[in-house]
Amino acid sequence: MSNNYLPSFTDQEVMTIYLFGILQKRFTVKDGYGYIVNHWLDWFPCLPSYQAYNKRLNELYWQFEVILQALMKHLCYKDSYADIS
Repeated sequence: MSNNYLPSFTDQEVMTIYLFGILQKRFTVKDGYGYIVNHWLDWFPCLPSYQAYNKRLNELYWQFEVILQALMKHLCYKDSYADIS
């Protein structure tokens, strides 16, 4: 990434759409993206194509590990392993 990198669609939006799709029981990336396109597109006017969205989401995989580690500190799951994401 360069210092002048200002995407019209942010990483936060990418992650929000993915997590919101899961909360709506859309467990595949494509289903979650389609749900946003069909119901919430007004909220995301700069939504890229599915291919560009999927590429950005795949580049952010490590952020989900960080989020999960933070959640694991606050949740008590006896059958979970902290070192496995």
